[in-house]
Amino acid sequence: MEGSIPLQQKASGVERGAPEAPGPRARVRLGVPKIATPPGTVLVGAACVGFVVVAAVISLITGAPFVLPTESVSPALGFNYAFPVAIGIGGYFLAQVFYRLVRRARQPRSSWRAHLAWDGYFVVLFIVVIFVHFHIKMWVPIINPELFDDTYYAIDNHLGVLLSVFGWLHSELVLFLPVADSLYQTGLLAMLILAFWFHGFGGRVWHYHNLTSIILVEIIGPLTYLIAPAVGPFIYESGPYAETTAAQQVMYQSFQGIRQYGVGWLNEHGGGYFTSPLAAMPSLHVAAGWVLTYYAIKARLVIAPVMLCVFGMLVVDSIVLRWHYLIDIPMGLLLAVVTIGITNRVCRR
Repeated sequence: MEGSIPLQQKASGVERGAPEAPGPRARVRLGVPKIATPPGTVLVGAACVGFVVVAAVISLITGAPFVLPTESVSPALGFNYAFPVAIGIGGYFLAQVFYRLVRRARQPRSSWRAHLAWDGYFVVLFIVVIFVHFHIKMWVPIINPELFDDTYYAIDNHLGVLLSVFGWLHSELVLFLPVADSLYQTGLLAMLILAFWFHGFGGRVWHYHNLTSIILVEIIGPLTYLIAPAVGPFIYESGPYAETTAAQQVMYQSFQGIRQYGVGWLNEHGGGYFTSPLAAMPSLHVAAGWVLTYYAIKARLVIAPVMLCVFGMLVVDSIVLRWHYLIDIPMGLLLAVVTIGITNRVCRR
């Protein structure tokens, strides 16, 4: 009869056009988001574990201790090391909550939670890597006590024209940035925080590339310090700012304490020296700064022009403030290019 339901369909309880009742497997999946693993996760996790193992082996062989930071104010930064960490994480969380409220209708809650979880994973890895990073940087005088400052300073003297060019560029920057001397340290921290915030929204296409590459820089970088270590050109001549010179001298006194007294000095004073170790070759400010700038440009972030300007300022200040030799700059760029190449290959999907 027309309009009637076939007996077979009546028996099964299914009408044409009616949704099929979910089976047991469908009920299990209900409400559980399908989260794709971000690219670079395995690489960064494995690299972090390997980095910790390498540091543990170095500590076992040399007797160099792991210490907890006890600095109330870092001589290198001019403030407590925890301040930028709190700003970066706290600002990110508040911005994510605001972003979630604005885009609530267009972004599933499960997707938002997944983003927070994976970003938290990378942040934890970054903190672990930075903790080990500063230890290896502290241990450089114990692992390889030979210094190459004389060689690098001789290269600077042969390239005095370039030093003059950097000096002129700095004098022009100061016209627009009266606090240019203090931006060498805070500039890179600002780039890290801004990149984390702005990559974390929108399409996030280059977000995990950026996180993976910056972590790799902080892993590979301190190991390259051990190849041909140097302190910095400020041991020969002072820069233009008394405050920067004073900080460099405080850090250099600690460096000499390690060279003279070794592991014993670190056991007693290492916590207060945690964020202030000296290492000039290569420039990790340049390496990390270019990685952050490169991915900001690739992602077409609104802050890309700012990142490019701050990176240029870092390069100029690293020379003029006598933190680095001229040769440190191309070596830092080479490190950045290598890590970007590794990251883009691993994260190409």
